[in-house]
Amino acid sequence: MQTFMKQVQNSLAQNEKLNEEAKQNLLLLVKEMYRQMTLPRELLVERLKTVSFEEGAKFINREAYHYNIEENSICFQIDQIGDQKNVLCQALLEMAIIKESGKGLDDQSLYSIKKGALEIYANYLVGNDSEFGISEDEQIITNLMNILTENQILVATLKDDGELLKNILFKHKLAIINDYANYNAVHRQNGGLSQLNEIEKSLIYHFFALPKEEMEKKRKIEKIGRYEKDFRANIVSCPNVMKNPKKYFGLTKIDAYYEQQSREYNIINSTVNTDVITIPTATQFVEMDDSEDYKRRAI
Repeated sequence: MQTFMKQVQNSLAQNEKLNEEAKQNLLLLVKEMYRQMTLPRELLVERLKTVSFEEGAKFINREAYHYNIEENSICFQIDQIGDQKNVLCQALLEMAIIKESGKGLDDQSLYSIKKGALEIYANYLVGNDSEFGISEDEQIITNLMNILTENQILVATLKDDGELLKNILFKHKLAIINDYANYNAVHRQNGGLSQLNEIEKSLIYHFFALPKEEMEKKRKIEKIGRYEKDFRANIVSCPNVMKNPKKYFGLTKIDAYYEQQSREYNIINSTVNTDVITIPTATQFVEMDDSEDYKRRAI
């Protein structure tokens, strides 16, 4: 860690595009992030030498920030930002993880997962002092899909492995829901209403579509994953917890839909074995198997 932070400091010292205050803030933020969990280092060290910050025009950039890999620049949309540290953390994560524009995690077909995963990581690493996030729907959807895939989604994002992510989505029959999530993200950026309620209903249906015998078997023998208490706890059913409640419809009916599906498959939450191991914390994401055998098992 000490050697890495020295490398970061040296990189920032070479940067002629940032003022001293920005460099110091970045140094402290990187130290805080990498103290919490193991993250990729090489790309970040190199890109900090030339990265620049810009403020975007509202009519051009509707996102809180955009990292341009080719130009190694971060464009911020100030009026879209709540917690500046959290947003900058997400941008630094992109710098550290994504190798090429349009590939790996930056593949356009994985847009929702990318935004959701980055916000999940940032919330864990530095918290969020704002009342809301910048990718609320994407965070919720990615979290639920991660549970359905027994943590494979978040593991693959840190590897910048787009093909592995697509294979995981295909294997777990989540590809169509992922496409819907991408559409929802773009639609909201253009001022449209959120489709989160329909996406959550699709994920709930998918969760309970597993045959009862197989669900019961997984409860007993799997260490990570398909347990009702984890999935249920991450469903959002109240529009008032979102940044723009008026953009959400149907969320108040999600609880009833969940209970209906639960009754139909005769899966009662109170029967869940509370001794099972649930979804791992962010510190465990990078500790999982990085071998080629792991990738083959995910396909």
